[in-house]
Amino acid sequence: MLRPQDLLIGSNYIVDEHTTQAVVLNRIKDVKWFKLRIPVRDFESKYGNIYDFKSIRFMRLFLTNFSDTTVLRFAQMQFVKSDWRQYNPENSSQWTIADPNLGLNPPADQSNLEIANVNTEENGKRTPIPYFVPPNINRQVDYSNNNLDVQLNERSLSLKIKNLKDGYGRAAFKNASYDLRPYGNIEFFVHAEGETLHDDHAHAFIRLGTDDQ
Repeated sequence: MLRPQDLLIGSNYIVDEHTTQAVVLNRIKDVKWFKLRIPVRDFESKYGNIYDFKSIRFMRLFLTNFSDTTVLRFAQMQFVKSDWRQYNPENSSQWTIADPNLGLNPPADQSNLEIANVNTEENGKRTPIPYFVPPNINRQVDYSNNNLDVQLNERSLSLKIKNLKDGYGRAAFKNASYDLRPYGNIEFFVHAEGETLHDDHAHAFIRLGTDDQ
């Protein structure tokens, strides 16, 4: 839906909104840009006998049900991938992360996990809380550019968890191969946002190594 009342962050796949000024009919007006992130697997219907995403040859964009002439501008359209995967994507009790006091096979809590990223360039002016570079982290310089003032985009992993019950946990994992023997400490920064989130309401954890479960 492209009606003004439907263009809200958190609905209709809208994840961010930017406002800039532009000259329209010799007048300066505020122009809004909306960022949409549509999950590839979250489709409503399919055509033909396609059964997976391994061989996609064409893509088509349809815009329908307009009652008047409408001009739409698409700044960028691209596929976005991530090396991070949901630890328990099907929310099965076999893969549930829960407090041991809940028993050996606790039922799934039916929570929802969305994996994304936030970065300086796209979310530096986000409202109500903009994205800031973590302390003591310096953005690297793009040495491939003749202008050494150009910095690389700094970004962080974003986990949005909904309807998480007390005693349960959700996680994302990435397959990697690191030799950690030369290192003595692991340091990572965590920032939490929530309307009713208070101290000790949530805990962050990190697990290293293989997982046989």
